[in-house]
Amino acid sequence: MSAGSWHKERYAEYMEDIRIARDEIKNIKLYPSEPVICDIYALPSHNFQAYYAMIYERNGRLEMVYAKPQIYSCQYIEPVRMYSFATSRRADKRPGFDGRIVIGIRHLTDGFSELIRSIMQNLPDRYILDENWIVIADGVFQAIRVFDGDAVIKEVVYYEADRIPVENQKEWLRNQLDHLYLLAGEIIR
Repeated sequence: MSAGSWHKERYAEYMEDIRIARDEIKNIKLYPSEPVICDIYALPSHNFQAYYAMIYERNGRLEMVYAKPQIYSCQYIEPVRMYSFATSRRADKRPGFDGRIVIGIRHLTDGFSELIRSIMQNLPDRYILDENWIVIADGVFQAIRVFDGDAVIKEVVYYEADRIPVENQKEWLRNQLDHLYLLAGEIIR
Protein backbone atom coordinates (compact mmCIF):
# COMPACT_ATOMS: atom_id res chain seq x y z
CA MET A 1 0.00 0.00 0.00
CA SER A 2 1.42 3.38 -0.95
CA ALA A 3 1.75 6.16 1.63
CA GLY A 4 -0.91 8.20 -0.19
CA SER A 5 -3.52 5.43 -0.14
CA TRP A 6 -2.66 4.65 3.51
CA HIS A 7 -3.30 8.30 4.43
CA LYS A 8 -6.60 8.29 2.53
CA GLU A 9 -7.67 5.13 4.33
CA ARG A 10 -6.82 6.66 7.72
CA TYR A 11 -8.77 9.80 6.80
CA ALA A 12 -11.82 7.71 5.80
CA GLU A 13 -11.62 5.79 9.10
CA TYR A 14 -11.46 9.08 10.99
CA MET A 15 -14.55 10.42 9.20
CA GLU A 16 -16.43 7.19 9.98
CA ASP A 17 -15.43 7.46 13.64
CA ILE A 18 -16.76 11.03 13.77
CA ARG A 19 -20.05 9.82 12.28
CA ILE A 20 -20.35 7.08 14.92
CA ALA A 21 -19.55 9.50 17.77
CA ARG A 22 -21.96 12.17 16.53
CA ASP A 23 -24.73 9.59 16.11
CA GLU A 24 -24.20 8.41 19.70
CA ILE A 25 -24.31 12.00 20.98
CA LYS A 26 -27.53 12.60 19.03
CA ASN A 27 -29.06 9.33 20.27
CA ILE A 28 -28.78 10.38 23.89
CA LYS A 29 -29.97 13.88 23.05
CA LEU A 30 -26.81 15.77 24.07
CA TYR A 31 -26.10 17.24 20.64
CA PRO A 32 -25.64 20.98 21.29
CA SER A 33 -28.39 23.34 20.17
CA GLU A 34 -25.75 26.08 19.82
CA PRO A 35 -23.55 26.16 16.72
CA VAL A 36 -20.45 23.98 16.99
CA ILE A 37 -17.40 26.22 16.56
CA CYS A 38 -14.88 23.41 16.31
CA ASP A 39 -14.44 19.73 16.91
CA ILE A 40 -11.41 17.74 17.98
CA TYR A 41 -10.56 14.07 17.65
CA ALA A 42 -7.72 11.89 18.88
CA LEU A 43 -6.78 8.28 18.42
CA PRO A 44 -3.73 7.85 20.65
CA SER A 45 -1.61 4.86 21.50
CA HIS A 46 -0.51 3.26 24.77
CA ASN A 47 -4.00 3.28 26.32
CA PHE A 48 -4.44 7.04 26.45
CA GLN A 49 -8.09 7.99 25.92
CA ALA A 50 -9.39 8.22 22.35
CA TYR A 51 -12.15 10.81 21.98
CA TYR A 52 -14.27 13.02 19.79
CA ALA A 53 -15.46 16.39 21.14
CA MET A 54 -17.60 19.22 19.79
CA ILE A 55 -16.91 22.66 21.25
CA TYR A 56 -19.56 25.34 21.33
CA GLU A 57 -20.33 28.56 23.19
CA ARG A 58 -23.14 28.70 25.75
CA ASN A 59 -23.85 31.77 27.90
CA GLY A 60 -20.49 33.34 27.01
CA ARG A 61 -18.43 30.26 27.96
CA LEU A 62 -17.04 27.41 25.92
CA GLU A 63 -18.38 23.94 26.58
CA MET A 64 -17.74 20.62 24.98
CA VAL A 65 -19.77 17.52 24.55
CA TYR A 66 -17.57 14.50 24.07
CA ALA A 67 -17.69 10.83 23.26
CA LYS A 68 -15.02 8.35 24.26
CA PRO A 69 -14.82 4.69 23.23
CA GLN A 70 -13.94 2.07 25.82
CA ILE A 71 -13.61 -1.70 25.59
CA TYR A 72 -14.08 -3.83 28.69
CA SER A 73 -12.86 -7.39 28.98
CA CYS A 74 -12.50 -9.82 31.86
CA GLN A 75 -8.81 -10.04 30.86
CA TYR A 76 -8.07 -6.45 31.93
CA ILE A 77 -8.62 -4.52 35.14
CA GLU A 78 -9.16 -1.22 33.32
CA PRO A 79 -10.97 -0.54 30.06
CA VAL A 80 -8.95 -0.28 26.88
CA ARG A 81 -9.21 3.37 25.81
CA MET A 82 -7.03 3.77 22.73
CA TYR A 83 -9.17 2.16 20.04
CA SER A 84 -11.55 3.78 17.60
CA PHE A 85 -15.31 4.07 17.95
CA ALA A 86 -15.67 1.53 15.14
CA THR A 87 -13.47 -0.97 17.01
CA SER A 88 -15.51 -0.43 20.17
CA ARG A 89 -18.68 -1.24 18.21
CA ARG A 90 -17.11 -4.42 16.79
CA ALA A 91 -15.85 -5.50 20.23
CA ASP A 92 -19.38 -5.27 21.59
CA LYS A 93 -20.37 -8.11 19.24
CA ARG A 94 -17.68 -10.50 20.54
CA PRO A 95 -18.18 -12.80 23.52
CA GLY A 96 -16.26 -11.67 26.58
CA PHE A 97 -16.00 -8.05 25.44
CA ASP A 98 -18.13 -5.03 26.16
CA GLY A 99 -17.65 -2.08 23.81
CA ARG A 100 -19.04 1.18 25.13
CA ILE A 101 -19.18 4.78 24.06
CA VAL A 102 -19.27 7.12 27.04
CA ILE A 103 -20.81 10.56 26.48
CA GLY A 104 -20.43 13.65 28.66
CA ILE A 105 -20.37 17.45 28.80
CA ARG A 106 -17.71 19.66 30.33
CA HIS A 107 -17.46 23.41 30.91
CA LEU A 108 -14.04 24.45 29.65
CA THR A 109 -11.63 26.39 31.83
CA ASP A 110 -10.57 29.85 30.73
CA GLY A 111 -7.08 28.52 29.95
CA PHE A 112 -8.29 25.68 27.73
CA SER A 113 -10.83 28.01 26.08
CA GLU A 114 -8.02 30.46 25.22
CA LEU A 115 -5.98 27.60 23.78
CA ILE A 116 -8.88 26.45 21.61
CA ARG A 117 -9.49 30.00 20.34
CA SER A 118 -5.78 30.41 19.55
CA ILE A 119 -5.73 27.10 17.69
CA MET A 120 -8.84 28.04 15.71
CA GLN A 121 -7.38 31.42 14.76
CA ASN A 122 -3.91 30.21 13.77
CA LEU A 123 -4.58 26.95 11.94
CA PRO A 124 -4.16 26.84 8.18
CA ASP A 125 -7.33 26.37 6.15
CA ARG A 126 -6.40 22.79 5.28
CA TYR A 127 -3.68 20.36 6.22
CA ILE A 128 -4.45 16.67 5.82
CA LEU A 129 -1.77 14.13 6.70
CA ASP A 130 1.40 15.09 4.87
CA GLU A 131 1.67 12.30 2.31
CA ASN A 132 5.44 12.65 2.11
CA TRP A 133 5.89 11.98 5.80
CA ILE A 134 6.58 8.51 7.17
CA VAL A 135 4.69 7.84 10.41
CA ILE A 136 5.28 5.19 13.02
CA ALA A 137 2.04 3.18 13.10
CA ASP A 138 1.46 3.65 16.82
CA GLY A 139 1.69 7.45 16.76
CA VAL A 140 -1.07 9.78 17.91
CA PHE A 141 -3.61 10.59 15.18
CA GLN A 142 -5.31 13.96 15.84
CA ALA A 143 -7.73 16.18 13.97
CA ILE A 144 -9.31 19.61 14.41
CA ARG A 145 -12.05 21.18 12.33
CA VAL A 146 -13.27 24.76 12.62
CA PHE A 147 -16.84 25.57 11.61
CA ASP A 148 -18.77 28.57 10.35
CA GLY A 149 -22.34 27.40 10.82
CA ASP A 150 -22.46 23.90 9.33
CA ALA A 151 -19.54 24.51 6.97
CA VAL A 152 -16.04 23.30 7.78
CA ILE A 153 -13.77 26.29 7.11
CA LYS A 154 -10.53 24.81 8.48
CA GLU A 155 -9.45 21.21 8.78
CA VAL A 156 -6.17 19.90 10.15
CA VAL A 157 -5.47 16.17 10.42
CA TYR A 158 -2.02 15.20 11.68
CA TYR A 159 0.34 12.89 13.49
CA GLU A 160 3.05 15.43 14.27
CA ALA A 161 2.30 19.12 14.69
CA ASP A 162 5.75 20.28 13.60
CA ARG A 163 4.63 19.76 9.98
CA ILE A 164 1.58 22.05 10.31
CA PRO A 165 2.06 25.57 8.89
CA VAL A 166 0.58 27.58 11.78
CA GLU A 167 0.43 31.38 11.61
CA ASN A 168 1.40 32.80 15.01
CA GLN A 169 3.20 31.53 18.12
CA LYS A 170 4.54 28.67 16.04
CA GLU A 171 6.61 26.75 18.57
CA TRP A 172 4.20 27.23 21.47
CA LEU A 173 1.16 26.38 19.36
CA ARG A 174 2.78 23.34 17.76
CA ASN A 175 3.68 22.04 21.21
CA GLN A 176 0.06 22.51 22.32
CA LEU A 177 -1.20 20.74 19.19
CA ASP A 178 1.15 17.81 19.78
CA HIS A 179 -0.19 17.44 23.32
CA LEU A 180 -3.84 18.32 22.67
CA TYR A 181 -4.90 14.69 23.15
CA LEU A 182 -3.42 14.75 26.66
CA LEU A 183 -4.91 18.14 27.54
CA ALA A 184 -8.40 17.16 26.34
CA GLY A 185 -7.98 13.70 27.85
CA GLU A 186 -7.50 15.29 31.28
CA ILE A 187 -10.75 17.21 30.86
CA ILE A 188 -12.85 14.20 29.86
CA ARG A 189 -11.48 11.55 32.20
